[in-house]
Amino acid sequence: MDQKAGAVFYDFTYVFGSVNLNHLLYKSGKDFHISGRLFLSDRYARLKMSDGFGNWIASQFGTSACTLLGLLLFIANVHDVPKCIL
Repeated sequence: MDQKAGAVFYDFTYVFGSVNLNHLLYKSGKDFHISGRLFLSDRYARLKMSDGFGNWIASQFGTSACTLLGLLLFIANVHDVPKCIL
């Protein structure tokens, strides 16, 4: 008897920081028909270590972690993954 099993594993450790904002903007328009100026452009980030802060840098990746909106944006980013799996 031939039996097959398949599995897909996701590592969600760094998901919020790895979302490509340009790709998310494209998918928002294509898949969800959202258009206009969105808050995802012109974003900046910096690191905090102990009591010090790094310089502000332009950020093209990442959504807000630990927020409902960040979670929804991540889901919107990966909602079509099951269609890509054979």
